[in-house]
Amino acid sequence: MSFVKKTKKDTSSDFAAYYALLNGIDKSWVAPHNIRFRQAKTHAQVFKKITKKYKLNCSTILDVGCGAGFITNELTMLLPQSKICGIDIATDAIEYAKINFKKADFWVEPISNKTKLGKTFNIIHAREFYPFTRTNKTKIHLEYLKTLADHLDDNGAIMIYLLPLEKSLLTNLENISPHLEEIGLKHKYSKILIPVSTAYHFFPSLGISQYLSRLLNFIRKRKNYCCLVFYKK
Repeated sequence: MSFVKKTKKDTSSDFAAYYALLNGIDKSWVAPHNIRFRQAKTHAQVFKKITKKYKLNCSTILDVGCGAGFITNELTMLLPQSKICGIDIATDAIEYAKINFKKADFWVEPISNKTKLGKTFNIIHAREFYPFTRTNKTKIHLEYLKTLADHLDDNGAIMIYLLPLEKSLLTNLENISPHLEEIGLKHKYSKILIPVSTAYHFFPSLGISQYLSRLLNFIRKRKNYCCLVFYKK
């Protein structure tokens, strides 16, 4: 991390950004890698409304690829009765989260087909992480989904937030869905539009903000941000 110690700005590297955040070099570097502040709060609010609408048990939640813990922390504020854990491969990110967000448990843990956490959860929450979501390789998608499914309680759910990019879990659903039952998930899944933060801020209704977000994204020629929900078989 010598380039960070010399305060050479490198926001393209999440590890450098987390080092800078932890050591007070420049907290803004983490912005491309973590949503924070009002956006993180909105994300958590929408998460809560989705779980309520789809009647998902929130007693235990695992936040995969939690980064510095901003979303994880917001979830603890909105769901004080829930046991919430965050994991990430970045040591500095987890150290920052442990220091600043005391209501959740955090630990350093990479996710792969060899991951065994020794516990299961009602909900596994994740935003995009590599190489899982941004590829069109069905084998990789199924390997990661199986790992996550193995850490779900009965009737649990995996909630993954992502953009419909050319190479994406979202655009490969046709190839994935025939194999979901083979890895312990139900064949049926849900695809939910996530509202634009500004739309939800002014109209904190899931249905209204989703409608406005579709309209805004159409006008601005942007793709809709979605959440895929997979259910334990």
